[in-house]
Amino acid sequence: MSMDINRIFNLFNGEGGDQFKSKSGDFDGEFNFDEFKDTPPYQIGMFEKMILNHINVRNQVVKLFQKSNEEFNLHEIEKAGEFMAYNRAWEYIKGCDLDDQCWRESLLLRDNKYFTSSLESAINYFEGYEEYEKCAFLNKIVLFLKDNLAPES
Repeated sequence: MSMDINRIFNLFNGEGGDQFKSKSGDFDGEFNFDEFKDTPPYQIGMFEKMILNHINVRNQVVKLFQKSNEEFNLHEIEKAGEFMAYNRAWEYIKGCDLDDQCWRESLLLRDNKYFTSSLESAINYFEGYEEYEKCAFLNKIVLFLKDNLAPES
């Protein structure tokens, strides 16, 4: 999947913002979320968001069940919330294709300590469930970032 960066700039242009015209000419100025949610920047951002917010998701699930009149095993509910968060995050990142220029550029633009932390957290989570294929996939992304980014000073 190749992404026309000019189409993204057009999303932010108001009246008279002609400096970033789409080369294809088919951009009508309307934001199409269905197209955007399939892009690498969105997928990467959602992966990071799901991992970083998994504690909030888990706490919300626990609160929901605490309010009910039934007795529940809170540890099991916390594990279920964590399972949902990490597996949903996986759904966002599993399409990462390091052979695709758009994915590579999006990873390099996004890389920061939060994204790296999210990758490492996901690797640790999936190791605990012996899902080593997922760990290997995520580790390839970590190695790509380490190989392609200058060390921070």
